[in-house]
Amino acid sequence: MRGGRGLWVVTGLTLREAGRNRALLAALLAAGFLLVLSVPLAGYHFGDSELRFLANVGRGTVALFGTVLAVLLPATILHRAEENGMAAWLLGGELPRGSYLAGRLLGIVLVLGFFTAGLLLVLAGLLAGRRAALGLTGAGGLGELCGFGFSQLLLFAVVAAMVTALAVVVRSTPLLLVLSAALVLGGHLVGLARAALPPAEGVAGWLRDTVVLRILPDLQQFSEAALADEPGSLVAYGLLYGLGYAVLAWLAFAGRDL
Repeated sequence: MRGGRGLWVVTGLTLREAGRNRALLAALLAAGFLLVLSVPLAGYHFGDSELRFLANVGRGTVALFGTVLAVLLPATILHRAEENGMAAWLLGGELPRGSYLAGRLLGIVLVLGFFTAGLLLVLAGLLAGRRAALGLTGAGGLGELCGFGFSQLLLFAVVAAMVTALAVVVRSTPLLLVLSAALVLGGHLVGLARAALPPAEGVAGWLRDTVVLRILPDLQQFSEAALADEPGSLVAYGLLYGLGYAVLAWLAFAGRDL
């Protein structure tokens, strides 16, 4: 199986496996439940403040469950494929390991994209319905929702690449999930650490600021505000870390036994 064709075969296989993954179903149900909780608000009329509340709840729901999926999907799909022999069977057919990992990661990112788009469409519908019920006019921040969705998808893709790099090294799924959660937490705190630490001095300080504090991406950077201010920089930042961790995953996967 050649690399190009094999990549798309693995991508399709990953999409099918993700569709049967209980983590995806649980996240969809939980996220849908949180969004539907806004329905009781139909009996109240708080104007714009109500819409802002709904939008914030919806965005928080997408961010939380999208991040959870970005951790769970690579961990479960990659490990399960090795446990049931699917990975060995695919790679035994002369499929390059790089194409295999790229197909897995691409399929996972597509699932995360569908998840994000689907929930934001539901949220946009809820907001439009409430705007009509309240007699308000205007687009209702649809552009902001699109910007938020794109910035979050970049974040989810980076997290998925980080977990993929860990998954090819850590064989225990529970340990992988713990380490992945620690990485995500560290990614949200690394920006605060850079701001709080004193100015760098000497070689040790230079290594701290240019190496140690740059290993993890600053996940707080992925926001619609950053996308609006410097879209090119944010996309480049996401690609740098996403592709960087994908390359690390490939290097680790290329030299190990299944």
